[in-house]
Amino acid sequence: MINSATPWAWENFTWTELNGNTNSYPVYLNRETNEYFDGDRIALITAKCAELIFARPLHTACKTAYHLLALRNPSTALKHLADVVRTPIYGILLTALAIVGLVLGLFGSDKIYDLRLLMGKIEQSLNWGEKQTSWTLAPCFQPEVLDKINETWGVQDFSKDTLYENGERGKSNYARAKIIHKRRFSCPLLQDQVQTLPVS
Repeated sequence: MINSATPWAWENFTWTELNGNTNSYPVYLNRETNEYFDGDRIALITAKCAELIFARPLHTACKTAYHLLALRNPSTALKHLADVVRTPIYGILLTALAIVGLVLGLFGSDKIYDLRLLMGKIEQSLNWGEKQTSWTLAPCFQPEVLDKINETWGVQDFSKDTLYENGERGKSNYARAKIIHKRRFSCPLLQDQVQTLPVS
């Protein structure tokens, strides 16, 4: 159960297919900042933390090596030198937090949602404030902004398989993309996010 004292709450984005089926896809929404995460359940976030425990050290080593090689460029040497120092520190911290996430998840604690946000902010800081870069290892730990959903998700028109209602094209396209992606996999950790109500 999510703590009602926090600004975070579940909200469903809806995708209605041409055949009338209504599909609900959950997102985790901050009601104060309008930031939202993909609707991953505790078990799936736990699995991602377990993966990061092994992936993060390798990512840190590669990133550090890249910055070491880039020191040969005088125009950017100072920033790369800073990254040579910063990257291992951030890598150790994020690996430790992934271990904490694994423990929280194994105990079924909803604190793992707060930890996901913290890990996303730390990785964003590692990347000099950029949410998505070629070095972002866990993009799903970075929240999106609800106010910009029509800019990021509402551009394309999928009228060939979608019934748009109430001008919610951004939310509908987001739900559509996520649901189609989940349908391609049989993993229960992915499938339990989607609820489909057939046309009556």
